[in-house]
Amino acid sequence: MKNIPFIYFLTPIILLTLLLLPSSCKENIDINTDDAPVRIVIYGAISSDTTAHKVLITRSAGFFSTSKPQAVSHADVHITHASDTIRLNEDAEHPGTYLTAPDVYGIAGETYTLHVTTDFDNSGKKETYEASSFLPHPSRLDSMAVEPSPLAKQFLQVSIWGETPSEGVNYLSLQLYHNGVLFNDSLSGFSTANDEYLAGHIFNGVPAFMLNQERERSKLNPGDTLLLQVSSITHDYATFMENAQWESHGSVPMFGGPPANVPSNIRCTTHPEMQAISGFFTAFSIRRLEMIYY
Repeated sequence: MKNIPFIYFLTPIILLTLLLLPSSCKENIDINTDDAPVRIVIYGAISSDTTAHKVLITRSAGFFSTSKPQAVSHADVHITHASDTIRLNEDAEHPGTYLTAPDVYGIAGETYTLHVTTDFDNSGKKETYEASSFLPHPSRLDSMAVEPSPLAKQFLQVSIWGETPSEGVNYLSLQLYHNGVLFNDSLSGFSTANDEYLAGHIFNGVPAFMLNQERERSKLNPGDTLLLQVSSITHDYATFMENAQWESHGSVPMFGGPPANVPSNIRCTTHPEMQAISGFFTAFSIRRLEMIYY
């Protein structure tokens, strides 16, 4: 048998593919873009900071909606821990925003439970929504420094020294403020990490942020201030944020799967079977370091 060039075997396959392509592209595809049923959306947190802690309650909007979500007003909102109850009042200037008194702070090692009571479906009967979160112990931060990056000459890295709590695996969120402006201020910039790869839970000059000196937003000038915030967060909240980031990026490939509502830790106690709930409630502790760049 003669050696037949490989291209001869490919030619019939290519021709058949080209013949089939036109017919396969003529069929119309109907995509259902109807909005899902309206659901309650509750976001709230309490931290170790002494401040007015916030809970936001809104109604979900359609996928293609360009208007702001509608606020849910006149809800009864409070947070409990141990035998204490913390009341939240609705902000008169921002409907749907509920605030604690400004002298409230969370205590590490305690579990906090959010309670929201409202007649969301206008049935004449109020529903109660709840979610609980443990407030993790904080990291100990000793110092920070800005150093040349070994990766590329146009980068400076912000390195930190300190120690995470010794109990179990700790999950962290890092934020950097440059002259009072949050550097990683978007969902995609929200960074989470755990300390299971740190030797003895020790930060020993660990790179926390990389600043490109060829970009105006991250360029450092003498006299600039940098504030590094390290939040100790729960595993559940770290997972929630990672899932939110995944959904915001969209499916790959394009037809891989539709976007989905990120699972929430908030539950309706009056209707346990109710699934139309979005949002999250969490507790976290905060430690900060600040420096002036020279």
